[in-house]
Amino acid sequence: AKANFPGIITTHQLARSLNVILAPKGFDTEKTLLVTSFCCDEVCRDMEDELKEVYGQNFHIGGIAGFPFGGNSAFGAMAHHVPHDGSIVIVYGPHVGIDHDGVIGKVNRRGHHGSGACCNTAKAALHSLP
Repeated sequence: AKANFPGIITTHQLARSLNVILAPKGFDTEKTLLVTSFCCDEVCRDMEDELKEVYGQNFHIGGIAGFPFGGNSAFGAMAHHVPHDGSIVIVYGPHVGIDHDGVIGKVNRRGHHGSGACCNTAKAALHSLP
């Protein structure tokens, strides 16, 4: 992965770096609502879990390929969950697998032999665009 993405960092580093950057701007972890919109694929849970370690429970508005399918209703509900005088951190996006051999677009899943496609939904969405 580092050969293709030289500046790559772990999900742990990303979650902690986000807090280091946002804290001086007034984002208090006790008063910040974490909002996530990641693909429902289990490989995305690591990122969500690391962010929850920093910000506590998340308000999830995502779906397939990370699109916030909850729409206006989800954003309206989210607004009612923000702590008094608090902030919101929204983290969203699809995922891209990189398997143990460094193949981009594939991932090694627990209990499976070899690697398999990662985020076929994002690929399908990309191919459906004109």
